[in-house]
Order: sequence, then structure tokens, then C-alpha cells
Amino acid sequence: MSPIITEQHHRKHLRYNITVNVLDGSFFGFALGFASYVTVIPLFLSQLTDSAILIGLIPALHSFGWQFPQLFTANWVSRLRRFKPAVLFFTIQERLPFGELIQVEGYLADAPYTESIQEFFRDAKASPFYEDTEQAEAWQQIEIERIGTQIVVTTLASISSDPRLNTVTIQGVVVRSWKGGADSFARLAIYDQHTEIIGHNEKKGLPRRKPHYVTVRIPGGEVDGKKIVIHKRNRLRASGHLHIHFYRQTLPQILERADKKGLIETIPSKADGIYAVRDSLYVIGVSVIVFAKRTSKQ
Repeated sequence: MSPIITEQHHRKHLRYNITVNVLDGSFFGFALGFASYVTVIPLFLSQLTDSAILIGLIPALHSFGWQFPQLFTANWVSRLRRFKPAVLFFTIQERLPFGELIQVEGYLADAPYTESIQEFFRDAKASPFYEDTEQAEAWQQIEIERIGTQIVVTTLASISSDPRLNTVTIQGVVVRSWKGGADSFARLAIYDQHTEIIGHNEKKGLPRRKPHYVTVRIPGGEVDGKKIVIHKRNRLRASGHLHIHFYRQTLPQILERADKKGLIETIPSKADGIYAVRDSLYVIGVSVIVFAKRTSKQ
């Protein structure tokens, strides 16, 4: 192809190419703004966890996703005679829309389970030091009772024009309350239609149910500047959002929880730093109502 024909060909398609590329870049950048790894995704993840490590990994994973595959494709790309077909093939997936957003509705339920000491060491990525000691049998018998919280899905639907993102409303009876720093916590026993019926209350004519247990966390112990006072057996209603809290649990803490404090002295100094990362699912109370106790009529 002569230089004159090539120049004519370029000029013929120049306006079209500029228009299409500007529109493509504009729409791509506009759409990417709704899933920005700098603002939107960190903000979304911050509603689920307060782990600075997980939130900080988002831009790192973005760069990793761009750079790492090049290690496996650089040699192949260097041998290509024409780059345009490869560019079109690998970038078409960037123009595909995200999968349909789904709104999930359901209820919270506790999921009790037992953790063995072997599972703790596995999660801590540490070798059990007790295997060749006199206390090996006592260590192997350690079990920790745990209660997780899960979402039981009842409905799935395409997201609406006015979605309720991460919203929760629960109501139950306070079985335990405590302070954690400036925050207040309440463990609720929830008796709703989803709980298991285990009998019948003849006096009240109502079924007896096995409750679900959910923890409510009130940041600063206040809602709208008002101090929230919670006592055992209060009936409490809380609206807010779900939040995952990650924390470290050390080996001595495990032994205390399993009522095996006597084994703490057998931990060698090299194992003092053993810990496993655990998580707790809370309902962050944005709106909280503590119902007054009923008083008997005189």
C-alpha cells in the first residue's frame, strides 16, 4: 500500500475513530466511577468491616490485577505480528456490564459450632508444640464453643431503583449487656416466626421457641447524642447495618475461654505470639428503642 493511499485511508476514518474512542473512553470512565477502587469500593467495604488491612488492600489488588498477568503474556505478546486483534479480544470484557445486582432479604440466625485446638493452630499457621509433652492429651481434648451469626436468605430480587443496602431491623430481649471501650453491646434473644418451636406455653396459649442470638453494637453508647442505658431483660429494637469486626485471639485467651487456665503455664516462650484472626458479625445500632418494663396494676 502506497503512502498516498495510506494517508487517504487514515483521513477517511479519522473522524469516526476519534468520535468512537472519545465516546468509549467517556462512558467507560463514567461507569468505572460507580465502582471506583479509590472511593466507592473502600466505602462499601467499610460498612462491612473496620479492618484497615482489608480496606487498604483494594488499590493494591487493582494494581496486582493489572501487572501480574503480564508475567505470563509478555513473551507471547512480543511475538505477535499484529497487535490490534489481540487488543480487541482482551479488552472487550472491559466493556461488558457488571452482573445484575441482587437484593437479598432474610433474617439473622446464630450458628453454634465447636472448634478444636488443632483447628486453632491451623488457623494460626503454627505447629502444635504440645505433641511431645506430658500435657499432650490435655491439650488435644481442648474444645471451644463458638456461635457464629449467619444470614438466612428468604427472597432474592433484582435491585430496585430505591435499594435498601445493608439495612437491618431486629427486636429481642436483652440477655447480656457490656461495655467495650466507649461502645455499648447487647446480646439479644430473638423470638420470631423463623425460630424453632420446642414446646407450647399452656398458660399463655403460645408456642415456646428456641431463640436466635444476635449482638447489637452501639458506637459510643449513644444514639443521636443521647446515652442509651441497657439492662438485662429489656426489650430492645435496633435498626442499622451489619458490620464485620476482625480481631486477634491469642492462645492464652483460648485457654481461658475453654476453662483450661492451668495450661497457660505450659506455653513455651516461643509460642507467646501465637494468635488466630477471628471475626464477629454485629448489628451497628443507628436507631435504638429500649421499651419500658411493664408495671403491674395496683
